[in-house]
Amino acid sequence: MRYHLLFSLRSLWRFRSTAFLQIIGFVVGLGALIPVLMVLYYHISFDKFHDKADRIVRVSTRVSLPESTSIYAATSKSLAPLLKEQLADVEEVVRYRYMPASVTLGDQNLGQSYPLFADPGFFNMFSAQVVAGNIETALQTPDGLVINQTTAVRFFGEDDPIGQTVSLETPAGSFSAQVKAVIRDYPENVSFAFDMATSYSHVENAMSDNPGALVPGNFTYLLMKARTDEAGLAEELASITEKHFPEGMRDVISLLPVAFTEVHYTSGHQFDSGRKGSKLNDLALGVLAIFLLLVSIANYVNLATALLMRRSKELAIRKIMGEAVGQQYAQLLVESVCMLSLVILLINVLTFFLVPEIEAMLNITLRTGLFTGVTYYLFTFFFGLAVAGISSIIPFWLVSRTISVTNLKGAAAGHSKLSLRYGLLGLQLIVSVLFAVIALGMDEQLRFIKNKDLGFSKEHVVTMSITDPQVNAKADAIKQAFLQQSYVKAASISLTPITGDHVRAQFRLGADSTGATPMMNANYVDADFDEVYEVKLVAGRFFSKEFSSDIGRAFVLNKKAVELFGFDSPEAAIGETFSKVVADSLNTGTIIGVMEDYHFQSLYQELEPMIWQIVPAASRNLLAVKLDEGDVEEQKKKLSTVLNDLGITQEVEFTSLTDALDIAYREDDRLSFFIRISAGVIVLISLLGVFGLAAFILETRRKEMGIRKLLGADLWHIMTQMGRPFAVVLAVGLVVGGPLSYYFLGNWLNSFAFHVSASWWYIPAAAILIGVLMATSVYRQVNKAAATNPAEVLREE
Repeated sequence: MRYHLLFSLRSLWRFRSTAFLQIIGFVVGLGALIPVLMVLYYHISFDKFHDKADRIVRVSTRVSLPESTSIYAATSKSLAPLLKEQLADVEEVVRYRYMPASVTLGDQNLGQSYPLFADPGFFNMFSAQVVAGNIETALQTPDGLVINQTTAVRFFGEDDPIGQTVSLETPAGSFSAQVKAVIRDYPENVSFAFDMATSYSHVENAMSDNPGALVPGNFTYLLMKARTDEAGLAEELASITEKHFPEGMRDVISLLPVAFTEVHYTSGHQFDSGRKGSKLNDLALGVLAIFLLLVSIANYVNLATALLMRRSKELAIRKIMGEAVGQQYAQLLVESVCMLSLVILLINVLTFFLVPEIEAMLNITLRTGLFTGVTYYLFTFFFGLAVAGISSIIPFWLVSRTISVTNLKGAAAGHSKLSLRYGLLGLQLIVSVLFAVIALGMDEQLRFIKNKDLGFSKEHVVTMSITDPQVNAKADAIKQAFLQQSYVKAASISLTPITGDHVRAQFRLGADSTGATPMMNANYVDADFDEVYEVKLVAGRFFSKEFSSDIGRAFVLNKKAVELFGFDSPEAAIGETFSKVVADSLNTGTIIGVMEDYHFQSLYQELEPMIWQIVPAASRNLLAVKLDEGDVEEQKKKLSTVLNDLGITQEVEFTSLTDALDIAYREDDRLSFFIRISAGVIVLISLLGVFGLAAFILETRRKEMGIRKLLGADLWHIMTQMGRPFAVVLAVGLVVGGPLSYYFLGNWLNSFAFHVSASWWYIPAAAILIGVLMATSVYRQVNKAAATNPAEVLREE
């Protein structure tokens, strides 16, 4: 072993330039591969923290109307007892919902929290790591409270939290609760987490018993006795609605089972929460990881076979002297392990500094599960060892079959060996073109998203939640105080922000009970809403404080809503009688204005109807502020000072509207980031392959180059002769990689309702970029060879 080690170190030093290229190629390739694997692991392990995740099912509600169909993640509160009674294969049924609360400890105000109100069986269904107390009985009584470690430190500092009693004031009422258990904070890659959890009984009476009364944020989950077929469960749920729902509701409402492991990937369900992923993006990351690994190995094999051919005389002598093939392989394996050990060390150093930057950029925690502590280093070690074994077997197997006494005469590499190396290089260039083109297209689409006119003003708009009861009670005073500041242009209070999920209600033309009643998006706003968001008016007017009739009896529709009700033009809708269906009655008023359509949903979705109304009795959850063009962060601090002056002691966060909009495309930004980085890495590795292959070919054709120079060939002639095969390989890469890239890019672009077209110039741009870099690499090698005295080369024979 000592002999193999010493000989390996001597060989690596002797061929240090090629070894350097091999090391750099692996460090760059695997250094990019590991963060990709981390992100992929983050998504595919989503919700796997819960031990019973594969037996948990969420129940969503489908509302089917003649004009539209919508799916809600929410259910009515009365559904859970019915399902527990009717479903034989169910072990547990749990409801939970969040509600804002002001928390106090004696006379001390602890600030605002968003407790989770859950049924007693919650911790039988969902996992939690208990630090202190008894979690099994914590929610059995109304006064039970479970908090996480962060909240325990925030509320009680170093004191023991178990047994401490706090008071909570919520929109559903006030109550006291005693800390019965403390749990570890949930990992980031779960669909929901909480800082406090208490009994569902505190919010149950605030909701209707009507099975059709969907409550935003009221989730119902089933724990099945065994893994179940979703299709079969859907049939059972359909049978339950048919037997137990009111007659007029059976054709409208249906229940949809969603496997808990699929919740992370389920989008489009209104009132849903938690981070969302994309299986298409996961597939893209998986393919990207495979390509990074293959390109890294191909580059290593290419350079390794070239190096072995340069060492063919040495290997032939050792073979003639009786060295067994196994001994030669052991020697090459030790060399690979020595090299890969250095690679693993450099990768760990690289990822140590790189991963925190990627986490900050992508706003996720990657060092979880497999990629934490000792397991991460064990993973990189054994993964690198496996790659070392594979990467050393292939070149040795390819070269050892042809090593013979002819190698002692300086025979050049055969045509088949060159074809293999060109083939490996061609694979790298195909992948390079593929990712370079996709990166260009994704970058253009994301720039299109960021620059597209959404139909409303998003710059210099900040929002703050006013769901805290104490803050909500002072909402009007806060708004007026903000308007008195010189840097505030406008302020508005509404049910929901201008983007995201909205309430849906039924509307109809006229004041009678006949006619179509489509379910449409609605936002309950005030008279200043349009001033904050600057939505364009098409006809009529917006709400005004000068008209008392605007309160509750006036509607502003967008153009899509006007088209849905069959008006010939926006102007034709002005003054028409219009009604909102409220339970068994109609809230009748007049259409006073028509606004331009705007994108209140992401660009993945088509434009939809939207209706504004001033409804005094509606919840007021959000205050939006339009600022002037100064420093937004500084202005946020000034607004916080205004709140303090009003006696608002709760912690209030101001969210920039532009930041809120960017969240909708966070997964696409992440995928684009890795595609861009990986494209650069793959191109770099390919160039290392070109550099190494060019060096090898020049080494084997030194005599030919010497003869050509003696015959008067200039540098350009030699460059042309050397560069022609590389040009052919690049052309193959463009012919194969180009169409593939347009196919995959087109599928991704088509997932958006609004997108750019794949431009014709992507492939020429990739060809020029890669071609220039390849030509530079070949030129450096040819120029070096051309500087050699041909007489010295020919004298070697």
